[in-house]
Amino acid sequence: MGIRQKIHSGYEVRVWEDPWIPTRPARPAIPVAPVMNPNMRVSDLINQDSKEWEEGTLENYVHPGDIPLIRSMAISSTHRQDSFCWEYTRNGQYTVKSGYWVAQNLLKPDEEKLIVEPSITKLQAFAWKLKAPRKVCHLIWQLITGQVAVTRNLVRRNMRCDNYCPRCGEAEESVTHAIFECPPALQAWSLSTTPTSPGIFPASSVYTNMDYLFWRKKNIIALDQDRDPYPWIIWYVWKARNDKLFRGIDRDPLELVRYAESECQAWFSAKRVDTTGSARQQQ
Repeated sequence: MGIRQKIHSGYEVRVWEDPWIPTRPARPAIPVAPVMNPNMRVSDLINQDSKEWEEGTLENYVHPGDIPLIRSMAISSTHRQDSFCWEYTRNGQYTVKSGYWVAQNLLKPDEEKLIVEPSITKLQAFAWKLKAPRKVCHLIWQLITGQVAVTRNLVRRNMRCDNYCPRCGEAEESVTHAIFECPPALQAWSLSTTPTSPGIFPASSVYTNMDYLFWRKKNIIALDQDRDPYPWIIWYVWKARNDKLFRGIDRDPLELVRYAESECQAWFSAKRVDTTGSARQQQ
């Protein structure tokens, strides 16, 4: 939900399967009759000489209600690759704020309330106590609560979208996969200062992983050395996932870790300056 395929040449977009019609949420075109050509591409609806929509083809294949929507879409005069855009911002770029709005207003099941286990409640509460920027705490709380738009969550709510991971092509993208198990994410954790061990961390459960990061890893790292920037790593792993999905940009895991560590140190340094300044003012 929220993702639409933006038409440039139309060669990569399937007419009857991909979300390219500009409705909310975006969806495939509706056929005027039972689909005779299931593999039809949007480029088949375009006159390749004039770069305009083929009116006759539209009328022969597409439901009349969809034709005005299709006509409203501009076609590239060059053979540009089709791309993706986000429906809930004016510029088509995904933002955390718009994604949160979709999760809160469109992804919640109407007829059932999710039962939150006590252990999850404890994790949720601790997420807000992390020494990290508020936006990072908020994202971690969302990950624990399951309010992020990974493809597994979208498919479970009957949203028409591909279920695979946009970064590695894994058959299903869960929260655990996106943040901890996807190869680029797993490489980032391996390169970080967070102790990793097969079967312990990362594990196949987001709750087990967050329990480890919040509490259990302190049995491995001395407390005076526990400046592990894991909240920032989570933030930038999720951001790298969105950069790949919405902008087609691959982020290098080593650069991601270095940037996360730098942001972590800068945040703690700023906090120390604020604390020192406040103490001097009180004197």
